[in-house]
Amino acid sequence: MRPGAGLGWHSVGNTLPSAPQPRGVPRPPPTPARGPWSSCRDCAPPAAESACRITLGQANQVRPKLPLLKVLQAAGAQGETFTLKEVMHYLGQYIMVRQLYDKNQQHMVYCGGDQLGELLGLESFSVKDPSPVYDMLKRNLTSAAMAV
Repeated sequence: MRPGAGLGWHSVGNTLPSAPQPRGVPRPPPTPARGPWSSCRDCAPPAAESACRITLGQANQVRPKLPLLKVLQAAGAQGETFTLKEVMHYLGQYIMVRQLYDKNQQHMVYCGGDQLGELLGLESFSVKDPSPVYDMLKRNLTSAAMAV
């Protein structure tokens, strides 16, 4: 497995092809997009959608507080406002560039003694349970529209 491949920041959202329907049975209608944060499915597990709505309401751009902004900039982010998808992308980049993930169990992130660990208040976490990341984002992101 290539480094960072198991982090799953952008692998969620891929769907399996649906099973063929028997003749005469109509297909159910496609699931509608769930508001302005439907793009969260591109970068995070389904739980992220509700966390995004709770955290950021209807805003499209977010403004990270300074400690999180420094982490994002260390991963190549430029500017002061981002979409949530961009924030998640740069967090994944930060973890990969700093090689904070376990090489054998790539879903495990060891961030103790790192800026990310300070933000999370944790020594480690698993991307299989991203709730600590969402909690940190709730504390460290504000709507760019509200922060003007």
